Amino acid sequence: AAVANRNLGLVNLSARTVLAADDVLIAGFVLSGTGNRVVLIRAVGPTLGAFGLSGVLADPRIELYGASGKLYENDNWTAEIGSVAARVGAFTLPAGSKDAALLVSLAPGSYSVQVRGAVGSGGVVLVELYDVP
Repeated sequence: AAVANRNLGLVNLSARTVLAADDVLIAGFVLSGTGNRVVLIRAVGPTLGAFGLSGVLADPRIELYGASGKLYENDNWTAEIGSVAARVGAFTLPAGSKDAALLVSLAPGSYSVQVRGAVGSGGVVLVELYDVP
């Protein structure tokens, strides 16, 4: 039987872990194709408490690395990122939360995201990557 041609792609990838103080969560990803892709990257700590988790990472920090080294870093997020998150189906982060997010346009290539506590603290953290159409 013939297989239907489907234009499917990865929309979201996430991982949750418990970081000890000064630990780092590293998530790698590769973008293929010929043009830039917009990617939303979130490190959710404090908001996980609303889902019944305790011992959450109080103030996560994101660092994004490419072949040339560190490209971006952030330990907060903005209203613009919040509206993009809603558009891709991510759960809402409360205004003023200490969760972290990046909204970046990236060329094809290999990347890694590092998540840690902004002040060397530990706790439960969720890292998420979203392809933004």
